[in-house]
Amino acid sequence: MRILVVLVTAIFTGCNANLFYADEPKSKLDQLTDAFWGYVDGARQTADDTLEKIQQTEIAQDVSARLQNGAEVANLYAEIAWEQVPPMAKDAMEGAGMLLYGVSLRAEEGMTNVKRNLEPLTERVAPVAERVQSGLTQGAEQVLEMASPYFEKLRDSLEPVAKQVQTKVTGLVDSLVGSN
Repeated sequence: MRILVVLVTAIFTGCNANLFYADEPKSKLDQLTDAFWGYVDGARQTADDTLEKIQQTEIAQDVSARLQNGAEVANLYAEIAWEQVPPMAKDAMEGAGMLLYGVSLRAEEGMTNVKRNLEPLTERVAPVAERVQSGLTQGAEQVLEMASPYFEKLRDSLEPVAKQVQTKVTGLVDSLVGSN
C-alpha cells in the first residue's frame, strides 16, 4: 500500500527522475562551469548584501540626501539662469545648436568618404606591413641569437660584482641599523 501511495504521489507531482542518468558523472568542463557560476552567484550576493548594509548606514543616507539636495539646487539654478537669458541669446543658442548638428552631420559624412577612399589603400598596404613586421621579427630574433652568448658572458662576469656590492651594502645597512 505504501508503494502505491509513493507512486501515485510521484506521478501527480510531476516527478521527472531519470533512473538511467542519475549517477552519470559530470565532465570537468561542467564541474568548472558550475563552480564558476557558483562563485559568481556568491560574489553577487556578497556585493548585494554589502551594498544594502552600506546604504542603510547613516553616512550613506546623509550623502545621498546631500547629493539629491545638490542636484535640486543645480536644477533650480539652471532654471533661474535660463529665465534670465535674453530671448535673442536663446535664439542664437538654438541656432548654434542646429549649426553644430549640421556640422557634425557633414563631418560624419566626410569621415565616411575618407574611410571609403582609404580602404583600397589599406588593402594594398596591409601585405607590405605584414612583410615588414615579419622582417623586423626575424631581424630581432637574429640579433637576440647573436647577442645571447654575450649576454651570458656579461651576466657571468657581473654576478660576482653584484654579490660583492650586495654584501657591502648589507654590511653598511647593518652597521647603520646597529649604530642607532
